[in-house]
Amino acid sequence: MGTLARVASYKFISPSFWFDYRPSSASSSFIFSVSRSNMALFKALVIASLLLFLLLVDAGDHTAGLEEEQHTLTRNDAGGYPPQKIEYCRGACAGRCRLSSRPNLCKRACGTCCARCNCVPPGTYGNKEQCPCYAKMTTRGNKPKCP
Repeated sequence: MGTLARVASYKFISPSFWFDYRPSSASSSFIFSVSRSNMALFKALVIASLLLFLLLVDAGDHTAGLEEEQHTLTRNDAGGYPPQKIEYCRGACAGRCRLSSRPNLCKRACGTCCARCNCVPPGTYGNKEQCPCYAKMTTRGNKPKCP
């Protein structure tokens, strides 16, 4: 019955009852009796553990981002293309169409082909075998679409 009397003396008022326990007799001690300095140390350890956990989770997100950056030439979830792809296509098509007699038309057609094929052949003419998708694309009249 002595154990039941001890259990009945716990404070079950708040969730912090573990630290509020004070044994009725001076001779008995309990594992949950904590001094203020130990409580401060405990809180500091909990906060440090939480910060370390958040730091590790954040570091994991950055490594996942590096894997995604390797595939920048694919469509994003919204159906458009990421800004890196647009800049790649603009630069590649500007080089491809720099000697064209109709540069605006050439850049527009090249930009469409680049967006669909994810590549632009090197040089200003030819070399389409290096980008098969670019070479196979045709207009409605079965003429080559890509310059």
